Amino acid sequence: MDSPKFNIQSRLIIGFLCLTVFMTIVGFFSIQSWKRIEPMLTVMIPQGLASIEKTSALDALAQELRDQDAGLTKLIQRYLTTQDLTWREDYDRIEKRLSDLLVQAIRKGDLEEKEIFSKARKARDGYVKIEKMAIDLIDRMQVKEANQQLESKSYWMLKGDFKKALEEYTQKRGKKLGDRLVVTSAHVEGMVQNTRLTLERTIQGIVVICVLGLIFAIASGMYIAKTILTPLRQLLEGVHVVRGGNLTHQIKVQSRDEFQVVAQGFNAMTDALCASYAGLEQKVHEKTKDLAAAKHQIELKKVHLETLVKNMGEAMIATDELGNISMMNQQAEVLLGYNRENSVGRPFHEVIQMQDEYGKVVPFAQYPIAVAHALKKRVSAKGYYLKQDGFKVYVSTTASPVVRDGNVVSVIETFRDFSHEKKVDHLKTQLISLVSHEFCTPLTVIREGVSLVVDGTLGGVNPAQERFLKTAISEVDRLTSLVHELLDVSRIEAGQLKLKPEMVDIGKLIQEAAEPFRYRALQLGVELRVQTEPQPVQVFVDFPRMKQVFINLMSNAFKFTKKGFVEVGFRQIGSDIEAYVADSGEGIPEEKQKRLFDKYEQLSDYRKSGVQGTGLGLVIAKGIVESHHGRMEVSSQFGKGTTFKFIFPKLNENMKELRIA
Repeated sequence: MDSPKFNIQSRLIIGFLCLTVFMTIVGFFSIQSWKRIEPMLTVMIPQGLASIEKTSALDALAQELRDQDAGLTKLIQRYLTTQDLTWREDYDRIEKRLSDLLVQAIRKGDLEEKEIFSKARKARDGYVKIEKMAIDLIDRMQVKEANQQLESKSYWMLKGDFKKALEEYTQKRGKKLGDRLVVTSAHVEGMVQNTRLTLERTIQGIVVICVLGLIFAIASGMYIAKTILTPLRQLLEGVHVVRGGNLTHQIKVQSRDEFQVVAQGFNAMTDALCASYAGLEQKVHEKTKDLAAAKHQIELKKVHLETLVKNMGEAMIATDELGNISMMNQQAEVLLGYNRENSVGRPFHEVIQMQDEYGKVVPFAQYPIAVAHALKKRVSAKGYYLKQDGFKVYVSTTASPVVRDGNVVSVIETFRDFSHEKKVDHLKTQLISLVSHEFCTPLTVIREGVSLVVDGTLGGVNPAQERFLKTAISEVDRLTSLVHELLDVSRIEAGQLKLKPEMVDIGKLIQEAAEPFRYRALQLGVELRVQTEPQPVQVFVDFPRMKQVFINLMSNAFKFTKKGFVEVGFRQIGSDIEAYVADSGEGIPEEKQKRLFDKYEQLSDYRKSGVQGTGLGLVIAKGIVESHHGRMEVSSQFGKGTTFKFIFPKLNENMKELRIA
């Protein structure tokens, strides 16, 4: 590759150097012309203007002195005639202004002018003294004497001296101004003539330089057009040809500069593209074949997945990240009666309404599909889905989120008709309720009979008999408590748990509920903490039922707390009460928490504590809280303790005839 003979950089440097020399010549010529004009513009003319300005200022002062003197005479005469103090105040103001004007005139004038204005000030001081004497006489109501003062010969002589001084200044300024104007006119005429000649020479020189510069610019432009633009045009034409697909085109530039180097590099690039293009077609063909095979596999998997979803035993609905339905299988269509084509793309909660086990509409935030999306983990629940025909179907549902890079991109919910199991459970509840009712009377009779024997009413018993009889009474009491729990559960599930709410002090209620556990806490070595507020807090609840909630929760807490504390209390949150029972016991495993409020669910099997129970206490507590329009929550860490808290409104007039619905 040939090296550039005379490159573009060198041409541009020479061009800039020529332009710099040209601008330097113009600048030097302009500076010399300015040096000839500058003294006229910066010294002579300003001096003349300053002299004229000074003369104008003194003339203005002299004229104002005349005006103020005349005004002063009028004011003293009006005060003499009317004795109105307003005229006297105006006189004092004008007299002060007259004094200030004389001081300014003396300061601005030359020696001769200073002498003239000094005479005027002396005359002014004299007649002002007489006028002030007249003012004092007027103030003493001696108007006649004051008039005599103002008509005195001495007063008018001083006034005449003041006017003569101003006239003398006027005559002097007229003669002096005339002489100065003659000199100034001649001087200004000479300056204008010199300035005009200098400007004409400057313009002629600049015109000559500009003509030479224009000739140089035209020559330079033609040279640049020939040496730079021509090869640049050849390069652009070559680019358009190659862009059209002709990779064999070669750009021929023989400028022996950078353009020739660029053209040679461009030709080398097109040669390389031709070489790689031949192999690229083969690679594209191979990749296209691979993509076709991959697409076929994806379509097979898609068909397999659609078949699997279509034929799976459970109903399935999938939503996207916004909660809109993206997929619905045939089982879901059959179970709910909704058409897949009309449902896909719509929000889940607009298509399907969910109700809880008591018939209340569930907010969308509590839908299993919404909870799974929020918690990013699988959620299971039971409830009613409203079918398209208006009927309800009881379902058991599981929602599983699909998480990518920490974000939920989809939620898949599978559910099945749980109506049969619900019906069997209802029948079981009815049976238990019936049996429990039938147990109540014989158990009462048995306890009363055994109590009569133990008390000795029917005859004496020995110690061994008394011990066995008391054991029988204890077991009868335990069976009676179990019967009452079973009856409560059946009433809750049947919606027949009636409440009798009243205004009570929640602090007093908690104190009464905690009192039976104080001795038990001492026995176990566990600290019982009761947290209430010093002032009564009134709430509208069923006192015995709400007390039963606290007793059930504290009973569980003491069962599984071997050391540490059990704490019961409440706090106010706006118009709600948040009550809680916390312990430092063994805690509840996470997998157990999901079934915590199921009937007959026992914690002792998981904690391996050997503690027995019916598994109904938490179910009853939750039902009572919900009947007060509240909700119950649990938080626990295995091995660190458990906290049950329930939130309910302080006041709700709708609870006067309340029962679980």
